Amino acid sequence: LKMQLISMKDLQEVDWVWEILDEARHEIGDDVPEKYVKYRAIGTLIDMQVSDTLRTTVENLERHKIRSVADVRQCKAKIVTMSAEMQEKNRVLKDFLMRRVYRHPYVVRMATKAERFVEKMFLLYRDTPEQLPLKYQARIEKDGLVRVIVDYLSGMTDRYLLDEYIKAFEPEEKFLGRL
Repeated sequence: LKMQLISMKDLQEVDWVWEILDEARHEIGDDVPEKYVKYRAIGTLIDMQVSDTLRTTVENLERHKIRSVADVRQCKAKIVTMSAEMQEKNRVLKDFLMRRVYRHPYVVRMATKAERFVEKMFLLYRDTPEQLPLKYQARIEKDGLVRVIVDYLSGMTDRYLLDEYIKAFEPEEKFLGRL
């Protein structure tokens, strides 16, 4: 919604989410900006799933007579789960998101770019480990170069990865004036 890949109206395809949005709209009123309806609906959606998981987990604990950690370890069934009804609702939502968001050309393009950034940064650090921060360089002998690079890259946010990529591969503005 925030990236405008889908609109609020598109959520009509997911009946149970649309009902939550509709209910939030009625609770808040028509004169309130749509973003507050969205916030209320998201809170309700999260609360509904957490409550369902807690209720179903308690039922599973009772059904399987779980009284101790040893009972948990011996139990073959999943204990912490959502109800079958909530799992089906989530499946419908995930199918919608897969179709309309995760496979959206913009998202696919961004994911492809991100893969390229990560790959180039990995190769840079592999070929020139001296560019890694000192605390990561200090781990190379003990943990191995590949492990250190993977740990460093996996700890990056998208923004930090992009910043590091730009620092590594793009000319800095302060030097462009001298060229």
